Amino acid sequence: MPDTNDHVRPAGFVRSAAIVLAIGGAWRLLMAMLMPVLSRDGVTFCWYARSLGEQGLEYLKDPSAQQHPLFPALLVGVQRAVLAVGAPDDPLTWQRCGQAIALVSGIAVILLSGSLARRLVQRLELPLDAGRAGICAMLLAALLPLNVWLSADVMSDQLHLALYLGAACLLVNLSDGRRTAAVGALAALAFLTRQEGVVLVLAGLAALVARRRSERAVKLAQRAVLLVGVFVICVSPYWALTGSFSSKKNIEDVFANVAVSDLMPRPAQNDALDLPTSFARLDTREVAWYALLPTAVYELFRAGRIVVPLLALPVLLQLRRRLLQPPLAGLMTCVAAHVALTLILLERFGYLQPRHMLVPTALLVPLAGMLLARVHFVLRTGGRPWLARLIVVAALLPLATYALRVPNAWDAYLRRAADRLIAEDSARRGKRMLCGASPRRVAFYADLEWQPWFEDPQAYDILCRKLRTGGAGYFAIEVAPDGARDEHFELAGNHDLITKLMADPAIAPHMKLVHSEPAPNGGALQIYSLSE
Repeated sequence: MPDTNDHVRPAGFVRSAAIVLAIGGAWRLLMAMLMPVLSRDGVTFCWYARSLGEQGLEYLKDPSAQQHPLFPALLVGVQRAVLAVGAPDDPLTWQRCGQAIALVSGIAVILLSGSLARRLVQRLELPLDAGRAGICAMLLAALLPLNVWLSADVMSDQLHLALYLGAACLLVNLSDGRRTAAVGALAALAFLTRQEGVVLVLAGLAALVARRRSERAVKLAQRAVLLVGVFVICVSPYWALTGSFSSKKNIEDVFANVAVSDLMPRPAQNDALDLPTSFARLDTREVAWYALLPTAVYELFRAGRIVVPLLALPVLLQLRRRLLQPPLAGLMTCVAAHVALTLILLERFGYLQPRHMLVPTALLVPLAGMLLARVHFVLRTGGRPWLARLIVVAALLPLATYALRVPNAWDAYLRRAADRLIAEDSARRGKRMLCGASPRRVAFYADLEWQPWFEDPQAYDILCRKLRTGGAGYFAIEVAPDGARDEHFELAGNHDLITKLMADPAIAPHMKLVHSEPAPNGGALQIYSLSE
């Protein structure tokens, strides 16, 4: 049973929660203001939203619409609202509107993390104060670096996570049809934000199965049909429009034995090379089957900066006999399913980053908050309040240290290059910029039309055709520092490619180097003007 002494009173909990939300919100706002340039995916979402606003739902049928539509649709709505009150229609307005959605979602993630921790303590009847556990979980969520960075950028992750945690709070106690229907609706919204949201349907079914000892099978079956039915009803218009399960990675490609190179669009030699706007070369790696799980666990610890998984592990061990029972069955299904998806991603595509572990990490945050609250309570009631505070600070300090890093600070040179073009070419609007995935951010800020380049130096003839046709504009390419040309996978061969282009009598007269922006790696972003 819960402790009866030293509880956080309701008024104290509300005050503490408000302070944590204020700190978390201010921290995220500061990072958003300091962030010099959007991430690659941030530009993708802005351009997706712009196209969605111009073309309407028909854009969802376009092969370039390779993200799920809910976040861009919200971005269009916010952008139009601020235009109505006098904001300029320029790239920075798109960025600020997207950041506002991500920031609000990030604050919701903090609040929902605390709510989930409180609900778990109460439903599990643990010897903990639910209020203290909730505050500790909120502190961890507020300072988790991934949460901070993704709340400052124009990314769908925090909106998806907020919807996900909202459903997770209901999964703790699927006691009636309204809660079940709400999980189905939140799962649909999460799926329309990111395709991983479909996991919530499986989690809901697992949570219902876990209640088979306390409820009649007929009632559980009815609620299972309700859960799936609400999800399908909400998502079916998207499926009907796109004609596929997901426009980002279709389910048949994920589970088929397809290499990442086979999924990337390789045009024929006579192709115009109009590639999807989200396409980029990936830094892939080959991982042996026996190293898949250790690699995924390693990325999970990186995502939680060691602190969150390390604090959650003792709680998982303590509750090991209850993990497949209410109220944990649904949440553990979510964690297991997401880890399984990352293993598939790593095995099929050779690609995995800490950001892919955001949802499992966020679901461990309430468990980590429980342990932190318990340690704080024991030390405080044991007459060592100073040590109790020190332990909490020690747990939060690594998260806060990493969360102080400004998002995308490494790519500030791209914004400087864009500012240079803006200052030097007042007639740039409507011109094209032929470049790869990273320099397209220059095209975004300079308000240029981006023409994708496959970033393959071997496709020389295709590049030459793109350079000679399409009219005036720019060609941007990043070159590695001398002596390190093979260490940067995206830049490999670019230096030699430029040398070859400038020696080509059919190309050189139409290209002129107008700016070279030094990059932090010692290389440079080179921008060439293209004549008619």
